[in-house]
Amino acid sequence: MMKKSSFFLLLALLVTFFSPSKGVAQQTERIILAGYKLEPAVATAASGLVVVELKNDSLQISGDFSELSSAFYGAYIMFGEKGEAGNQLFTLNVDVNEDKKGGVLEAEENTFALSPVEKKLLEAGKFYILISTFDHQHGEIGGRIEF
Repeated sequence: MMKKSSFFLLLALLVTFFSPSKGVAQQTERIILAGYKLEPAVATAASGLVVVELKNDSLQISGDFSELSSAFYGAYIMFGEKGEAGNQLFTLNVDVNEDKKGGVLEAEENTFALSPVEKKLLEAGKFYILISTFDHQHGEIGGRIEF
């Protein structure tokens, strides 16, 4: 009797762990933010790292950046072709540090619902992140989102 119940328990565990399930589509990408990734390139000591997560129809951004050459002006998710100036799609919320030359992006404050068209454009590599300063209002550092 004990062997039979152990067998069924083991069988139930195997079925639970190895059966196909409806998984949640999620993609994660780490993106280095730098001046050389912009066109035209910006000579700067500033850098950053963000984690971009696409989960179903939501885009979530978290990370940080530092050593901007002048005070922080804004952070954005932009839409555009590689090598061309793009258009602002979303404004990112940044907790700017005391000297205003760096900051942190919290995932909870930077989650955006995507339309089906926006999701296709994101997956096609048409989105990028841009951090701008008062001296470089068209962007000091940035990086393309490529899944």
